[in-house]
Amino acid sequence: MLVEKPPLSVEPGSNKSWLREKTDPYWICATEWITETIPITADQATLAGLAGVTTGAALRMCSAQNGDKNPWIYVPALVLISGGLLMDSIDGKIAKIRGTEGQGAALDAGVDRINNIVLGATKMILTQQNESQIGEVLAALSTVTGQLPSFARGLAESKGLEIDEGGGSFMNFFGTHLGRSILNGTGLVLPLLLRIPKVAAFIDNKLLVSAEFMQTFPYQEIFDAVTTVMNTKVAYDRLKIYQNPAPNHPRFSEKERDAKQKQAEEKIQSYKILMGINIAAMLGTYAGLHSDQIISGWQEFVHDHTRVPIVK
Repeated sequence: MLVEKPPLSVEPGSNKSWLREKTDPYWICATEWITETIPITADQATLAGLAGVTTGAALRMCSAQNGDKNPWIYVPALVLISGGLLMDSIDGKIAKIRGTEGQGAALDAGVDRINNIVLGATKMILTQQNESQIGEVLAALSTVTGQLPSFARGLAESKGLEIDEGGGSFMNFFGTHLGRSILNGTGLVLPLLLRIPKVAAFIDNKLLVSAEFMQTFPYQEIFDAVTTVMNTKVAYDRLKIYQNPAPNHPRFSEKERDAKQKQAEEKIQSYKILMGINIAAMLGTYAGLHSDQIISGWQEFVHDHTRVPIVK
């Protein structure tokens, strides 16, 4: 039985961006409907998001070989990835509704990074199958740089400085976790939608461009380039605040300052570990995709420097 709580609203004077301020009421309404319909906790939503993204990504890769023959094979992957990202986006709001805010922060942060790694590896594999070397590089860069804004935010908060968690502007929004999730999900899901026969027929009949053009457009490469640039920009802006804050920059109140600074210091350590994991995961994915070239190159290097015959 749900505990009656007053409807949530966007807090006045919060550090949300204008986009979050506009969209949060709708997300809150949707989340309240979900919690009234399904007895789900925030941690369960977080884990459901992880399961949806990882399973959907696996299906997306497995179905890549047969998608041209049967586009409907992509639908389960589309549903799972979209649903997983949805759960990942509303778990914090579910925690507010349930009165458990902050209790699953570590789990949420860890799952967010796992989802990013899974989506990054998936994009690298798909672009490698499409023989897009620049796509591989951009997928890896967007994943690795995705940790930088959170790390820079942690540094600033460790000095008691409040940071705009929504990005501050429309483009900066895509350097935040939610913005990255939207671009990641769109880059993987949109090509699937365009391959559904009825969607392709609508494009050919109603739009000025062909379905074939829209299906082959490099959405993923463009989205990853945007994400990489905005990750770097948001991290740079936050580091400037950390190093030289303006005298009137918003700071935590005296009541919450010590707790917030302690949380930030703990996050900084975890972010360092997660950045290392991100880098290792992308390097491992690249090595797995190009193992033949790496082994061949190593054998040639050894042969050139030691005159050991190359084993074919």
